[in-house]
Amino acid sequence: MKAAFLLTIPALALCSCLVVDESGSPVAPAQTAGQGAFQKTVGPGTVTISENGQTVSVLRTAAPNVEAADFTGPGQEQIAIKSRGAHGPATLELFDTRTGQLRDKVLAYAVKDGQPAWAVPYAE
Repeated sequence: MKAAFLLTIPALALCSCLVVDESGSPVAPAQTAGQGAFQKTVGPGTVTISENGQTVSVLRTAAPNVEAADFTGPGQEQIAIKSRGAHGPATLELFDTRTGQLRDKVLAYAVKDGQPAWAVPYAE
């Protein structure tokens, strides 16, 4: 009887894990694998997206100096990038993380009245 009890303790410990998102809501373990899995590496005029050490996409920015690159959307599905040359205005670009496709592009000074919403944090 004692041996059966000792065997159930590790099994209970394994089953009692609960994964929650930022709001504290429970998330199924299968959903957490894709969220937060992307990494970014910034280089001159590029941002490389990788997942589990494998390159997913290489994004070519409008200008060589990347000032900011932040994932947006649920599951890091897009990335907003702010870049500029040695002089002049900054360009804001929104890329699809997986495909590297450019979704939107605007000059930083052209962000007005909260539009486009994704570009507001990078407006000048």
